[in-house]
Amino acid sequence: MVDHGHGITILKTLAEFEQWREHVMKKGFDVSFKEYHEKVVSTTHRNTNLEIPFVVGKLPETINCPVCPRRMDIVISCKCCHIDNVRKS
Repeated sequence: MVDHGHGITILKTLAEFEQWREHVMKKGFDVSFKEYHEKVVSTTHRNTNLEIPFVVGKLPETINCPVCPRRMDIVISCKCCHIDNVRKS
């Protein structure tokens, strides 16, 4: 069975069940799902993002992608959770 995957490829595999359902009776759901998921992964562009809590001076110099052997680009991004009941100091 697939033990991990991007949400986009997992959902696409499930959405396209009619295309691989005939294999389920012969190979079983697990094997059929994994084989079709591998096909989807090979034809679908996806990005891998990791969220690492930032502690000053503790950002690793390099991070390897958990999906492929490449070294990931490290960028800093900011986000707002839009919590309206919190007052600015």
